[in-house]
Amino acid sequence: MAIAVPKGREQGLAFVAAFVKEVQSNGLLERIQQQAGLRGAVKAEPK
Repeated sequence: MAIAVPKGREQGLAFVAAFVKEVQSNGLLERIQQQAGLRGAVKAEPK
């Protein structure tokens, strides 16, 4: 899964970072991946 922020829209980076951190920490991302049948997905480390 990937999320992109267009050039010139950098003000949205804080929101995206907070969203990603939340869905990773509360298990939502993992549940979605399981429901979709995704295997081998790697959890990105924060920069």
